[in-house]
Amino acid sequence: MSSVTTMDSLNKFKGYINKIKGFRISVMLLVESGIEDTLLTLESISKYGIEIEANPILREVVKHLGAVPGLLSVKVLVLAITVYTAHMMNKTNCKIRGEYLLYGASICWLYGAVSNLLLDQSFF
Repeated sequence: MSSVTTMDSLNKFKGYINKIKGFRISVMLLVESGIEDTLLTLESISKYGIEIEANPILREVVKHLGAVPGLLSVKVLVLAITVYTAHMMNKTNCKIRGEYLLYGASICWLYGAVSNLLLDQSFF
């Protein structure tokens, strides 16, 4: 009986470690995509001015705080809210894993980064 209980405990622990590993990877992807988007947005703002920013809330924050503090404050706030929400989704056994929220947010930030890269391209 004791060995069965020990094996069950080890299997549960391995499952927990695998879940944490996936969560950490998705957080790292979110941070990395946020850094890319921030750097490319800063470059676009320096070339074309603040009016190039499509997000009206972010545009106003940058106008009041400046480019670097404005972008960093908004990105850190969004990052914190997103990671906390994903953590709570996993903790409360939500039907959807929190990692999916993190991957979705990463895709959004990468979409923003790509749109900044395309500003210098002329397709017409």
